[in-house]
Amino acid sequence: MTLKKSLDDGASWQVETLIYAGPAAYSLVVPLTNGSLGVVYERNGPGENALPCVYRPNVSAVVCRSRI
Repeated sequence: MTLKKSLDDGASWQVETLIYAGPAAYSLVVPLTNGSLGVVYERNGPGENALPCVYRPNVSAVVCRSRI
């Protein structure tokens, strides 16, 4: 899963950040309590082996748990 950022209203995508190199599903950008944005997604794609994760770009951290 790659997070992309446009600096020109979507005409091009200059900034890319790889969040997870494997299969992923159900991504959602969410506001965090500190005012920054995070990405909630499922690692391993949908299904019973899916692992819910939160990516926090401001600290380049990923938190995955069996339940969030």
